[in-house]
Amino acid sequence: MVEPLGDQVWLAEEPIYEQFLDSQGIVRVATPQEFVGRRRTLQRTLRALRAADKLGVILYGLGGVGKSTVAARLLERLQGYDEIFIYRQLDEDKLLRQLAEQCLSETGQKILQSNLPLTQKLTKFLREGLNEQAQRLIFVLDDFEANLELRTDGNAVLKPEAVTVLISLLKAITQSRLPHRMIITSRYDFLLSELNQRLHREQLAALSGTDLQKKCNRLVCFAPGSEIDRELQLKALATSAGNPRLLEWLNKVLQVQQVGKIQILEQVEKTTQDFRESILAKELLNRQPIKLQRMLAFALVYQLPVPQSAIEVLCPKTFDVNNYICRAVALGLLECIHSQEETLYYVPRIIEPLLDFPKDSIELYKTAANHLDKLWFFKGFVTGMKSQKNY
Repeated sequence: MVEPLGDQVWLAEEPIYEQFLDSQGIVRVATPQEFVGRRRTLQRTLRALRAADKLGVILYGLGGVGKSTVAARLLERLQGYDEIFIYRQLDEDKLLRQLAEQCLSETGQKILQSNLPLTQKLTKFLREGLNEQAQRLIFVLDDFEANLELRTDGNAVLKPEAVTVLISLLKAITQSRLPHRMIITSRYDFLLSELNQRLHREQLAALSGTDLQKKCNRLVCFAPGSEIDRELQLKALATSAGNPRLLEWLNKVLQVQQVGKIQILEQVEKTTQDFRESILAKELLNRQPIKLQRMLAFALVYQLPVPQSAIEVLCPKTFDVNNYICRAVALGLLECIHSQEETLYYVPRIIEPLLDFPKDSIELYKTAANHLDKLWFFKGFVTGMKSQKNY
């Protein structure tokens, strides 16, 4: 105990964000210094992760909106958890291998190698096989859409091989009676046959307002004082539709100085088209009912989030608007914004070129404007009357 330690090297703990790797070992999320916004999202999801009646959260939304980055920020804010990362495909062998790699307990290794059914094995491991009694695990299932399939009716459902493993893991967390937790990132929301209500769902939308401005301030070509042509800046910003990843792609495009303005504008369009293809937006839309696609096209008339009734008023009575909205939200084709008073909806502008907006849209604009005028003017009038009465 009194001998000097010598030249022993102590390795610093690996940052959380560096553990979010793709299949080529490349870091896929923003660093804490690059991250902006999402304050309320983080507040809600942290509250859910700490709640006794929840087992975890599902972060879902279109590709590039920052689901994995938000997951990284959540892990940085949670104290006392050891992470188990599973990227894309979830299967029994991968899950048990990940647990075995981090298990220093002889008892735990024996449990993982036993012939018990998966649910019993995981439950016993979480109760008795951890490195120490106080250890708590958080399972991060990243890019989980690899375990989903789009049915011919356009809905996203779990693949049969993933259902058993996910349900077994959730049951094991429940039966362990310990606060182990789970974070899932996925392009699509999905339902479970069991324990569905024990997962909090949080949709991530494109950046807007102050959050978007903060993101731009951190990008060379969009920051104040940038020498990039203003027309090019505005074109790229509008094309990005507030998608953080696409903004970063376009930031690199604008840095190319060896070509002319027309060539850069063409490259902006091509980059945006490539991005849409990378998030499979066109394929996703094509799998949806024609009436759902038309509903989204009609809703493009609104340049701000609106209540469901504002979308309903634009659609023929034969449209099952409520069902279409629920499905579009689950697939990230419609952004859902929860306020204290009501739920609002907005079509992501990144998919606008893929929708067939009516060419003769004068009546559409009139109907939309009249409805919002009645809806919001009346609400403002009632609120004002209540304020005067209280005063």
